[in-house]
Amino acid sequence: MYQQRMMMSPPPSQMMQQRHHGDELGHGSFGGRQSRMNYRSENSGNNGMSLGLMNSGSMSAPMMGGSATDPSSLSAALSVDDIQNRVFAMSKDQNGCRLLQEQLDYEDRGDLCDVIYQESLEHLAEMMVDPFGNYLFQKLLERVKEKQRLVIIRRVSSNLVAAALNLHGTRSVQKVVEVCATSSSVIEEDFDEEEEGEEYGYEERPEGGKGRRTTSLPDLIVEALKDDAVRLCIDSNGNHVIQRALQFMKPEYNQFVFDAVCKECTTVGTHRHGCCVLQRCLDAANKTQKAEVIAQVERQAMKLMQDPYGNYVVQYVLDSCTAEEAFGVIMKPLGHIYELSVQKFSSNVIEKCLEKAPERVRQKYIAEITSCPKMNKMLQDQFANYVVQRALCVCAEEQCLLLVKAIRPHLAAMKNTSGGRRITARILKRFPNMDISMDMGLSPTADNLFDNGNAMMMSHLPTSAMVGNYMPPQHLQPNPMYGMQGSHVGFQGGSRGTRMPPMHGNDGSLMMLNDVGGMGMNATSRA
Repeated sequence: MYQQRMMMSPPPSQMMQQRHHGDELGHGSFGGRQSRMNYRSENSGNNGMSLGLMNSGSMSAPMMGGSATDPSSLSAALSVDDIQNRVFAMSKDQNGCRLLQEQLDYEDRGDLCDVIYQESLEHLAEMMVDPFGNYLFQKLLERVKEKQRLVIIRRVSSNLVAAALNLHGTRSVQKVVEVCATSSSVIEEDFDEEEEGEEYGYEERPEGGKGRRTTSLPDLIVEALKDDAVRLCIDSNGNHVIQRALQFMKPEYNQFVFDAVCKECTTVGTHRHGCCVLQRCLDAANKTQKAEVIAQVERQAMKLMQDPYGNYVVQYVLDSCTAEEAFGVIMKPLGHIYELSVQKFSSNVIEKCLEKAPERVRQKYIAEITSCPKMNKMLQDQFANYVVQRALCVCAEEQCLLLVKAIRPHLAAMKNTSGGRRITARILKRFPNMDISMDMGLSPTADNLFDNGNAMMMSHLPTSAMVGNYMPPQHLQPNPMYGMQGSHVGFQGGSRGTRMPPMHGNDGSLMMLNDVGGMGMNATSRA
């Protein structure tokens, strides 16, 4: 039998995964009859009860996954006496917690579930934040009856915020939100006029009249969390609770999240965790809620787009919304494009606006860039040059020509910079036949060879290419940026004694391009 169990055991990696993902498997399935019996033996009651354990030395059964309802493990179910008055202590122990979770899986052992439920009621707040107890709390919340679940929620409602801010408690509260969001919207229950409101988490008894009342579980959660929603949004643990509410709750119940983030849009949007919550709000929102969020982002757009985290919120609005929905956000940078382009974070937003803007708005962007009095600084700035590159890619041809016209006077000053080379490459990619050699500060008599009226830039060819004899230009493929490339022959000199075609200088003199000693163009005779 032991060998059979070993064959049935999952691989170690799967066992570790089961122990890690406690949400689904109850902090790992406490499998194997031997392990369960060991725990029962070590934790026998004061009544001297003996479980008749036969332990074969150091051999212990492996951990096994699966449900406790498996017929092969039903004999390992505990009795009520085994756990009576021990539930809370067991919940704080790793093995004990697993064992209790397993008992909740027995569908025909409602008595065990009732004992665990009753003994947990007085310790729910502690269990929620315990490293092991939080898994039992989650399991109990899933397994109990609906009215028992209502009692649990009322008991812990005043502790939900504190638990949500806790590393372990956040899992418990996420489960509360998930279970309540998927439960029946309204629960009917008997109402005793003599009951105290504090028992159910109310300062006053709920309405509903004497004898019967109705309660909505999501309403209880909203009431408990809404006053601290902003605090939860920007907390490393609490933000997961808010995101779970957005994921599972219906719009009428998760509205408290939208109210909070819209009221404190800047506080939430400029926080490393809050910016993620704002993005999830856009994903979960209905049409009305989405419009509310976009309106607030538009109102705070200038501050958000210059923030290390807020700029992601603005970009997400531009990505996830239509141009019509995000029109107000797109219009915000106009009049401030230079200031925003030279900043690290906002330059990303300007690029996104250029990409997403309608054509009529994009024309306004290009017009402002073209008329910028600090164009030279913009072209050489480490961030703004990317904005110019994006503009060259996305604008219409007519607008692009105007932009190139504004750029050309500055090309010579930045020809040796990486940004300048990238912008030049963008221009030539858009307009392959454009002659910008003069703009790059290259003299046609010294650095260029003209063939059929096209300027070929030769100054960037390596001197190592100066081998072999001269070949006619028609055998070479022109590159608009670098001139003749792809050939084994260069034009800065060749073999000794080779003569190159004559060229006329600017003064009308005939320039004889004699190559003397392989040094290139070093002899000029005037006719």
